[in-house]
Amino acid sequence: MGFTQNEMAEQMGMSASGYKKIISGETKKIDLQMVHRLSKMTNMYMFDLLEQDNAIIRLARKMNNLTPTQLKLVELILDYEGQYIYEDGAPEESFITVMEPTADVKDGMFWDSMIMYKVEAGEYQRRYGGKISCGLRINSNYLVPAYIKGDILLICKEPIQDGDVGVFVDKRSGKAYVRKYRRATPSVLEPVADYGENYYIDEEDSSDVMNWIKFGKVIAKIRQ
Repeated sequence: MGFTQNEMAEQMGMSASGYKKIISGETKKIDLQMVHRLSKMTNMYMFDLLEQDNAIIRLARKMNNLTPTQLKLVELILDYEGQYIYEDGAPEESFITVMEPTADVKDGMFWDSMIMYKVEAGEYQRRYGGKISCGLRINSNYLVPAYIKGDILLICKEPIQDGDVGVFVDKRSGKAYVRKYRRATPSVLEPVADYGENYYIDEEDSSDVMNWIKFGKVIAKIRQ
């Protein structure tokens, strides 16, 4: 911020010696009002200053970088999830949100619109340690032989490793692909269907890597 230690101490309403004890670690306990004042000065969250971390805090950090339009979408999704009523006494953890594009799911598709609904997947959540984030329903046979119409791909946010199938979005075209990832030089996104060309990502070129969104890893499927 460009402040000297004396100027920081003055801004925080404390002595220079007291401030020096804080930054040196000599003082272990800090008044909450002081943390709040420092949060306003640095534009940092209080939990970041206190080095706290959990799933909700990590989500808040990500939301801090979103545009107002993106935040409205996140709010709509949160409202949907928060108001959903679970039936038959099943625990909330047993259900996942499934996304189904209104257009046919194929290799290179636009996710310009979709419907969302809940599916009971408690057996899979237990099998995979609660890692499943959401599902993607395949509503066509364009991805045969790997996936057929009616399959629900179970997606988690773990890093996509060599040999994994993932959902990738090309930011340049806006198209989404269900592809097998092959770590190489360059890395390859291979089709899971009987058609389609390979796409290549130069992992050593940050601009090339940034062209692709790794939406999630497919860890299993529900075949109904």
